[in-house]
Amino acid sequence: MLEVIDVEVLTTSSCNVTIEDADIKDAVAAITRLQSADARNKALIAATTKGKVTGTVGVNGVLANPYPVNNEGKVVSFEMADADGKPLAPDAVQRQPVAYRIKYGITAR
Repeated sequence: MLEVIDVEVLTTSSCNVTIEDADIKDAVAAITRLQSADARNKALIAATTKGKVTGTVGVNGVLANPYPVNNEGKVVSFEMADADGKPLAPDAVQRQPVAYRIKYGITAR
């Protein structure tokens, strides 16, 4: 299910909207949903309602392609390390994705 996670207001005519899909049983399907028209429409609605962007809004681009996040909301990557700087094991809790996110740039015309 798609959910708006964050609306970063830049100006009265632009903002960045982050959308999350927590259904990761099928990563390909989650990524496809994040890139769908439904996700873009949710971003546009969030820009006008939560971001208070005025005017005719449109998606200006994808600022971050779909990426996995862990239960702390941090990006899951190969470079993840513990407090001592040692690489985390592949099965470490911090390296397990719980959702995928995408970030859209929204601009009013």
